[in-house]
Amino acid sequence: TEYMCGEELDLTGGVISFIDNDDEMSYKLGIDPYLTTYNKYQVGEQTVEISYGPNFKTGFSVNLTDFYEGLAVRYETVKKIYKYGEDLQLDGFLAKKMASGICEDIPMKDLIITGYDKYKIGAQTISVFYEDTEVKLNVKVEDVLESITMKSLPAKTVIIKGQDLDLTDGMITANYVTGNKMNVEIDNTMVSGFDSSILGKQTITVTYEEFTTTFNVI
Repeated sequence: TEYMCGEELDLTGGVISFIDNDDEMSYKLGIDPYLTTYNKYQVGEQTVEISYGPNFKTGFSVNLTDFYEGLAVRYETVKKIYKYGEDLQLDGFLAKKMASGICEDIPMKDLIITGYDKYKIGAQTISVFYEDTEVKLNVKVEDVLESITMKSLPAKTVIIKGQDLDLTDGMITANYVTGNKMNVEIDNTMVSGFDSSILGKQTITVTYEEFTTTFNVI
C-alpha cells in the first residue's frame, strides 16, 4: 500500500480474522483492534502491526514516499563578505525541505544567480533562483590590500639613547588591488625592532594587516 509522507493511515474496508479454539472471528480495522505501529513520517517501507488482545498480532506493509514541500533558506550560515575578485560560495544556502523534515542541500550549480559583480566594491543585493522561487541575499565585496609603502618618515629619526621612539608625522600608504590607496598614520602598535638602549642605526619594521615595510632611525 502506497502513502505520501505525512499522510494518515486509511483503514477503510480493512478486515482482520483470528482463529480462536477453531472459531474464526473477523473484525473491521479501526473499530475493535488497535494499531501498535505506524509512523507517518518514516519514509520507505514499514510494517504496520495490529494487535487484538494480548495474544493475537498480525500486520501488513506500507510504503511512504517523501515529497518536496518548499525551500529552507540558511541566511545565518551563508558567506556574505567577499574579497575583490572572489566568486560566490552558495553551496548549502538553499535546501529542499521535504515532508519528512529532512533538508537536502541544493548545490550551487543548480541555482540561477543574478546581480553579483565580484569586481564591484561595496554592498550588493543578489537574486538566487531555484525553480520558480526567488530569494534575495545581501553581500559585500571588499577591496584587497596588496602592499604597503612608506609615505612619510616620522619627524624625528635621530634619537638620543634612552629616549622613546617618536612616530609623529610617520605615515604609510596602503595599496589595494583596485588601485585605491589609503594613508594610515603609524602608531606604536604597528612598529617593532626598536631598542632605546642601542646606539647606531636601527631598522624599524612597520606592520599593517599582514604586510610590512621599514624605515631607519639613528
